[in-house]
Amino acid sequence: MRVLFVTTRQWNPGDEFIMAGVENILRSAGAEIQFRAIYNRSPQVTSYFEKLNFWKMSRPSSRYVNVADFAVNIVHYDNSFKRDTPLDVFDVIVFSGTPEWQGGRVAPLMKRLAAGYDGTVLFLGIGIPNRQLKLDADTLTVMKRAFVSCRNESLVAQLKQAGVEARYLPCPALFSAAEMRTPVTDVRKVGLGFNTTNTLRNQRINQSKYDLQNYVFKKLLDRYDCEIVCHYIDEIEDAAKIYGIDKIRYDFDALGYRKIFASYDMVVSSRVHGCGMASSSGVPNALIAHDLRADTVKGFLSELITSEKEADRFLSLDAGWAAEWSSRLRAHKEQTMARYADVLRPVLGL
Repeated sequence: MRVLFVTTRQWNPGDEFIMAGVENILRSAGAEIQFRAIYNRSPQVTSYFEKLNFWKMSRPSSRYVNVADFAVNIVHYDNSFKRDTPLDVFDVIVFSGTPEWQGGRVAPLMKRLAAGYDGTVLFLGIGIPNRQLKLDADTLTVMKRAFVSCRNESLVAQLKQAGVEARYLPCPALFSAAEMRTPVTDVRKVGLGFNTTNTLRNQRINQSKYDLQNYVFKKLLDRYDCEIVCHYIDEIEDAAKIYGIDKIRYDFDALGYRKIFASYDMVVSSRVHGCGMASSSGVPNALIAHDLRADTVKGFLSELITSEKEADRFLSLDAGWAAEWSSRLRAHKEQTMARYADVLRPVLGL
């Protein structure tokens, strides 16, 4: 099977957690992947207004074009799907997890798929956007032919109104770690997923949620051996000022977080897919909610913290909860993987 994954690379680690989960789902369904490529939605590679960049080229013939690229993004250097990459070399195209499975960054690909693609298109555990859902004609054409599952039940309802058949299944990040750590029996070491107000718009949280995060972290630091986990490099500076550089964990390779999260007995994070990776490793976790994507963590069996009151309630839980929660995660992951495999086998002809 030859697969094109619509994802990001070196932008949002959560997307790479999701992609790792998708690969594990496909293999569980019996797929043998011959080769894999990505359509890279990273803002560094693909503009939100990509379809308006009419001069962009994949293989510039002149060095002067390369020189001009310093000012305008007219060359696709990235080792990913380009505008003229043949579609027919792929058996399966997968949109997964992220809310950005539609819209400007994927518009050029969606247009080509709508015009005629004979392979299988999967939308796996896609999320609700942080804005009103508006599906263009190309996206509707593709989705009505595709298999669609959503990580938010509200998105299932919205797609149904648009004439797209979809079902609820947890986000594939639940399967980002192929193996689970030994069962948690007690909470000693805690990972704190940090976010900041001081970075790019699509990476940061607002001041009120930042204050809530600091409130929760202070309480946990007083009780447990904690480390601060940064997902995006800009977060390191602020985290180090508050907690000290020796407490910081960070990895440029998204899959390096498998080992990081598996080393904890509990994770509390403001990153949705940090909770997904923790659950995938069998680690109880809670999300400090800060946007519409928060209900995604229901599929990870995560706790949800939206206020100091809820934080205090969570922190007052009896210490005996850890073993039971860890056990539930193991069973939930196994059962959900079986559901994914059962529905995908006939879709993939396996």
